[in-house]
Amino acid sequence: MTGPGFSPEVDFVHGVRSGDVRGNLCYNEDGHVVYSSAIYGIVYDRDAQEQRIYQDHNNAVISLAVDSSGKVACTGELADSPALHFWDARTARTFGPSSKFVGLHKKGITSLSFSESGEYLVSLGQDAMNVSVYSGYI
Repeated sequence: MTGPGFSPEVDFVHGVRSGDVRGNLCYNEDGHVVYSSAIYGIVYDRDAQEQRIYQDHNNAVISLAVDSSGKVACTGELADSPALHFWDARTARTFGPSSKFVGLHKKGITSLSFSESGEYLVSLGQDAMNVSVYSGYI
């Protein structure tokens, strides 16, 4: 048996995970809302009622941060070997394969925070609360 011959595309995401998510709402440099829902990072333009959707995660997103410039977003997953993704907070596009990190935490990445300069990002994992600091991520 074969499939229908097309691949569905995500056009609009409704809802937000809030019970165990940290920092799940930020603003980008354009003043648009950046948030997470399910396995997506979303940039929402309230005036145009449009979303740009970051779709490179394979597991639930439970943490989000946007740097002080409003240009770089970072999201962390809930998984046995969670991934940390850096992506464009304006376009919801990836910065490329070098902007994804896996294996630095176990179980999940519960909290993210950029330094004021945006040069560093700190991540807090669920694995005995290990902390990682990233620099030069994009």
